[in-house]
Formats: sequence, structure tokens, C-alpha cells
Amino acid sequence: MFKILSLFFMFSIIGGITNRIRGGLFGIPLTLGRILVAFSFAEMMTIILNNWKVGCLSGLGLFMGLLNGWGSFMDMGRNTIQYNKDNPPISWIVGKEDNSKPFHQRWKRDFIGMSLRGVLLFLPISILLYLPTNIPFWSCLFGLPMSIFYEIEARLYERGLTESTRNWRNLIGAEFFMGVYTFAMWFWLGNLYR
Repeated sequence: MFKILSLFFMFSIIGGITNRIRGGLFGIPLTLGRILVAFSFAEMMTIILNNWKVGCLSGLGLFMGLLNGWGSFMDMGRNTIQYNKDNPPISWIVGKEDNSKPFHQRWKRDFIGMSLRGVLLFLPISILLYLPTNIPFWSCLFGLPMSIFYEIEARLYERGLTESTRNWRNLIGAEFFMGVYTFAMWFWLGNLYR
């Protein structure tokens, strides 16, 4: 039990750090950051499922899930300056950004968009792991809380950050917590359904 808890904690922190690096920390190129997160994820799933082929499939699934951006939703309706992005296929469902709309409409669009983005992040993993493991296909729905992490960060940022808290936000923000959540959720699913 101690070994499992240690691995859970270790991989959750690794997930947070690598996802934050993918998000621009240290200026690493985006594709390299995606590979770093996917490789770490594949390593975790290989250890949990004791199968390197399924581990590689899960890493590939996370990499594919990271390919579609979420920059047009991550500000949760608060930044009207950069509102000119289109992010298919999600924007086909929630509509393209429009800074002329009131905040509550922009917020609703971004909240739904980030939730759908979380599902799209987990969808390739769910598809690739459905046949070789017992992990259910609907596990992609565990991505729905993605919008909550970004809303919390946006609210904290709105309250005004001092220089020291701004530095902490750069290190530990929504990307960090989404990485922790992603690795923790799939660690749990892998152990539950192996």
C-alpha cells in the first residue's frame, strides 16, 4: 500500500511539473513539451499496468490529446484583447470568440469549451486503452473538470497578484494542477481496472 501511495504522489507531481513545462515554463518548444508529458505518462502507465505496449499506447493517446489547443478558452472569458481565435472542433459547438458579447456569455462559452477540451484531452487515451485493458471508454468524461482549474486560476489572477504570487502562479497554476489531476486520475483508473 505504501508503494502505491508513493508512486501515486510521485507521478502526480511529475504530471504537474511536466504539464507546466509543456505550458511554456522554461521556454521549451511546445512539441518537445508535449513529448515530455507523454513520455512521463507512458512510463507511469507501463509501471501501473505492467505492460510496456499499453504504456506506449497511453503515451501516444496523451500526445494526441494535447495536439488540439485550448488557448481560446483558457482565459475563461476575461481577456477580450486576444479574442480572435477559432478552435475547432470545440468552437463548432460553443461558437467562435466574440469580444463584443457580455462577460457572462464569454465565460459560459469558455467554461463549456474548457470542459469539452478536457474530454478531448482524455478521449484518445480512452480509445487506445479500451481494447487492451479493462478501462472503460467513458473514462474520457473525467476530463470535464478541466474548466474548474482554469476558473480558479482566473479568479485568483483577478484579485490582483503581487510580484511574489505572480512568480508562484507562473510555476504552479492551472496547467500544473491539470497535470496533477490527469496523472492522478489515470493512475487511479489504471490500478482500478488492470
